[in-house]
Amino acid sequence: MGMSDEEVEVHDQLTNLKRELKSIDEAKIVLIGDVIMDCYIHGYANNLNSRAPVPVLRETMREEDVGAAAHVARGLNSMGLESHLFGVVGDDRAGLSILDALDHEGVKTDGIAIVEGRTTTVKTRLLATRESLVQDEQLLLRWDIEEDDPVPDEASIGLYDQAIHELDKAKAVILSDYGQGVVNDSGADRLIKHALEKNVPIIADPKLTGLHRTHGVDW
Repeated sequence: MGMSDEEVEVHDQLTNLKRELKSIDEAKIVLIGDVIMDCYIHGYANNLNSRAPVPVLRETMREEDVGAAAHVARGLNSMGLESHLFGVVGDDRAGLSILDALDHEGVKTDGIAIVEGRTTTVKTRLLATRESLVQDEQLLLRWDIEEDDPVPDEASIGLYDQAIHELDKAKAVILSDYGQGVVNDSGADRLIKHALEKNVPIIADPKLTGLHRTHGVDW
């Protein structure tokens, strides 16, 4: 079967986006969004807990990785594209670990604000299999550590001021919205408005709850 009109339109948009990215030579991409840590705990689940019908996980390995907008920045860096990442972390171990990891990979972190007393978002996944079986791991549980309070106004306004200032040197803007508060209504509206005025293409990766913040984007 052929593609529907909507599928053809999306295909054409992605083709154009791919062409645009390939044509970028030593260009900067303004990337603003949520910066989080992904944690993966691997192990064996051979038994059930004696007091509840839940598996007992015996940990064998633990991994930590950058996630959300930080993961996008890493991907752009691997493509040879320089991104200027704007986001927020807390002054905790997770936040500082994210900055260290990005610095190590050559991703600029001077646009990431460290907010004193704020909790860096960490999403932890427990993955397990039975020790006696040869099979793929299964996800047992995911638990999230998140900050309930919004990003402080001073930090938020500062991020968008910096991002807008960088538009003169940018070939594209990416809004990476994972619902953690960095991409907000007023900030996204300001950034999109200024990018449109400067004819800088805008790419949005929103959660469904943030679709209203993508009016005016190119992709």
